[in-house]
Amino acid sequence: ENEQIVKSLRADREKGRTHEDLQRIATWMEKREIMPGLGTRRFLELAKTVHFEEVDKSHVLCTQGEVGDAFYIIFSGSVRVIIDGGVVGELLPGNGFGERSLETDEPRSATCISTEPTQCIVIKSHEYKLMINQHQQKRLKQNIDFLQLQCHLMRFWRSAKIVRLGGCLVRRRFLAGDAITKQGEESHVMYLLYKGGVSIQKEVTYMNENRWPSTNLDYTVVTHERTVALHMRDLKIGDHFGEETALGFETRQYSAIATENTECFAINKSDVIKFFRPNQVAAELMNNVGDLYESPDEVKERHDIEVRKAELYKSIKKQAFGDKYKRRNGMNKPKKVKRVNGGASALEQTLKKLDSRNKDKEAKGINVEDDVLEEASVGTKSLADSVPSITNQALNPRRLPVLKQSMKVRKETHKERMTMMRASMSLPTLPSHSMQASDIQRARQRHKNRMQGKGSKLQDSLGTISMSESIESLNSRKSMIALRAANNK
Repeated sequence: ENEQIVKSLRADREKGRTHEDLQRIATWMEKREIMPGLGTRRFLELAKTVHFEEVDKSHVLCTQGEVGDAFYIIFSGSVRVIIDGGVVGELLPGNGFGERSLETDEPRSATCISTEPTQCIVIKSHEYKLMINQHQQKRLKQNIDFLQLQCHLMRFWRSAKIVRLGGCLVRRRFLAGDAITKQGEESHVMYLLYKGGVSIQKEVTYMNENRWPSTNLDYTVVTHERTVALHMRDLKIGDHFGEETALGFETRQYSAIATENTECFAINKSDVIKFFRPNQVAAELMNNVGDLYESPDEVKERHDIEVRKAELYKSIKKQAFGDKYKRRNGMNKPKKVKRVNGGASALEQTLKKLDSRNKDKEAKGINVEDDVLEEASVGTKSLADSVPSITNQALNPRRLPVLKQSMKVRKETHKERMTMMRASMSLPTLPSHSMQASDIQRARQRHKNRMQGKGSKLQDSLGTISMSESIESLNSRKSMIALRAANNK
């Protein structure tokens, strides 16, 4: 195959290469990803103009400091790269070099020398620049069409602003499962979803504390913490994420995970500030993603409420439909009917036994209908006892993947102990563990009002007692003064 490609490359470029020659050259360059993003048509046009160069060992292909005039692609052999007299690397077949000086019009930054007989595909400067300009114009048009047609945020932007933003977009690719942004990291880049899928997740921490008596007077507090990722939403094509810089946040407020092979347009921090920091645009951004910027406690509370609702609805359906609901949801597979005694089912055998028993009871003079009704009532009672009650059933939250967990053990402080004692002494006995937070708050307020009323009555009674005591003391003092005056006389 390589020999056929070499033959196609050696064909006279001016006389014209055949379509098969162009197809071989274009396929080879496209497989090696010589210029990512170019289409098959562009590679076919490029195959018409490329040159083929064969050099011996130790041949200098380009020298550091000289003006660049070509872009080289190694077809076979190897090339050593030297910068300021030191070897920095070696290039192998499929690698290219020399494009930087053509794009920036700067002198060559390195010297490249062949280490063995080498064959190179050469693209001259004017041909390379023409191809790059055409490619960049095509990419810019694609970016502008995407911003105007797919991005809901830019539907009212002026065309000039969209064109300027289209020139700032950088395409990035991610594999399924890659973390595009991670909660807590510093925010530098904003993304627009171009292809694939992205899941937005919020990390929250669940904490449980248990008190255990260590001695007669001391308690040990064991704290369990686990951090889980709650699913917030799935993004569609044209949606944005990672906009913390535009909203004034320095760190990421949520994580974005690629659910499949994904392509996104990245916008750097300076361009985000320039295009998305104005008040009107920032306000629209916040309206689109306001729920993603809630505190972890608010997100956790809303998620727990949704889980409890789902579990309650599920338990109601179980009680209403019984085994039919279980079978429909794959919760309980239907049991196979056992065949005994020549193919008769267990139900048929039971019915035969009941018939025979009823005949015996009729022969003894026992009323069969009353006995059947009694058995049916007993069966209904046992069936009702077997169905769990909704109010007593524990509503466990959905199990989520735990990102990290920890356990801390410490001694209970004196302040915590006194707080617990005061709470146990002041709070009334609650009627049920199923009370909501609002019920507990109302009970506390009623108890507080009752205690305040008792205190005011006590103060009134104490004031009356102190007044009566003062009157008695005054009368006694008057009598003592009169008695002394009489004695003096």
